[in-house]
Amino acid sequence: MDTTQNENRRGAGNSPGGKPWTRSQYTAPDPRGQPPTQPEIESALAALDPGCERQTWFTVAAALRDGLGDQAGFPLFDSWSRGGASYNLADTRDTWRSIREGGGIGIKSLFKLARDAGWRWEPERSDPRNRATTRPAHTGAYSARPAPTRPIPQSADDQRARERLIVTWRASVPLDHSDAEPVRRYLIGRGLGLILADLPGADVVRFHPNLVYWDGRQEVGRYPALVSLVQDMTGRAVTLHRTYLTPNGRKADVPSSKKLMTPIRLGAIRGAAVRLYAAEKYLGVAEGLETSLAIRLATGQPVWSTVTAGGMAALELPPEIRELFIWCDLDSNGVGQQAAEGLARRMTAGGRIVRVMTPPGEIPAGAKGPP
Repeated sequence: MDTTQNENRRGAGNSPGGKPWTRSQYTAPDPRGQPPTQPEIESALAALDPGCERQTWFTVAAALRDGLGDQAGFPLFDSWSRGGASYNLADTRDTWRSIREGGGIGIKSLFKLARDAGWRWEPERSDPRNRATTRPAHTGAYSARPAPTRPIPQSADDQRARERLIVTWRASVPLDHSDAEPVRRYLIGRGLGLILADLPGADVVRFHPNLVYWDGRQEVGRYPALVSLVQDMTGRAVTLHRTYLTPNGRKADVPSSKKLMTPIRLGAIRGAAVRLYAAEKYLGVAEGLETSLAIRLATGQPVWSTVTAGGMAALELPPEIRELFIWCDLDSNGVGQQAAEGLARRMTAGGRIVRVMTPPGEIPAGAKGPP
């Protein structure tokens, strides 16, 4: 990374531009008189651009350290900062360590910045602490795709899900980034090394260096992860799919290494897919991301991943796709085949040309799929 560019943007020294800081610069009153919760802090942070000027960036760091401390604050600050074009890990660490306790910037400074950016927090109505709050004005977008012209009503849970998606996407980097070595090793280990010369766009598949893994309500740890954008029939981003890895490019030793994040609203994921390669008139679809990339290597087709058999069965396509190749998973329980056949019937009934492609061979006894 060009460290000169980084220094030019954010300056140098322990405080931005060498200017002294006082609490009055960014402090906003809290009408509830209560300390903010971490979801509130994450929601406010999602409203801010990590590519901001250095003095704003420093204020965010100091505010997070005041509100969350080192253990919870720095991972969140680092994750958010990675969304900036001039991110530098050493500078981020040094800046965090340079913040003095009692230096005049508190957690309220973060909320002042967020409010100035149009953010409002909509908490759960059941929480009596939150009766004096207002509806959020900031919704954000983690995709460059245009949103529908008709707004979709959102609950507080939908808003929080959207903001978590924004934070995760902004903290990720393209697969050809120097930090993305674990995912490149993963693809090579899966026999997909040649796809490195034909990677999906950075607006579809990215790499997160330090993504939290939750098992229910318990935080298991943080891992490198392959992060893929899931879009509905209109091209609207609805959620993210994560493949958790180890630093040396293997699947992480967690209960489920592949997981979908909570979508922007209930039911939004139905019919959606990871649009790995742009398609105009014809398209190939497969369940898994790795299978889809293998098909791309073998055929050169534009391919989308439906993530699961259920996603395959429910897939919806834009009207311009007139010819469909369905690359079927061969499962011992027949789920993959049934999903492919159901999609084929539905798409044929809609007037499309459909071909179902099934792997050769038989499934060995006791195995879930072909060898």
